[in-house]
Amino acid sequence: MKKYTLQELKPFLIGHGTERACYHSPENPAFVIKLSPKNFSKQTRRELKYFKFLQKKGVPFTHLPQYKGQVQVEGYIGFEQGAIVNTDGSLSQTLEQYFQTHAKDSVDLDKLLEELYQYMYRYNIVPCDLNKTNVLIQFTPKGPKLVLVDGIGNTDFIALAQYWKYWGRKKIERKWPRFLKKEVYPLLK
Repeated sequence: MKKYTLQELKPFLIGHGTERACYHSPENPAFVIKLSPKNFSKQTRRELKYFKFLQKKGVPFTHLPQYKGQVQVEGYIGFEQGAIVNTDGSLSQTLEQYFQTHAKDSVDLDKLLEELYQYMYRYNIVPCDLNKTNVLIQFTPKGPKLVLVDGIGNTDFIALAQYWKYWGRKKIERKWPRFLKKEVYPLLK
């Protein structure tokens, strides 16, 4: 487990949300560190546990950031994962950011959404917070793809959806149409 101080990470801050901050890794800019205060780390603990679970199951991280491992910072809990960058080295944008600056037909969004859905369905990737800011569009040599960077893992008290595909798929089937209607389609108007 890598150890850092908060002072070491501060110059590498990318941004922060309600619960946690995201930093470029000081050792390798191809990775980011997500960090939460220990007393306010529910999401980070859930995702950390879920990434380890997916890794143990041998799930390919093709539409998720590559999980590298836990990091230790006094008073905080965090983990390191692959940065989602485009072929040109720029940080990938969220769906919201991308469609604010690009034409609505600049990518085959239906195809990209279908690929992400099929990936989640096949590998039982259970989203807890599926929204336009948690999905990035990454441009790779093989073409664009969507990557789910936040809001994964089961929030249920008894995690049936995580361990049994039947329940996981039911949850995915329920959340996906809401994601499209509430988050994606308004971006395309």
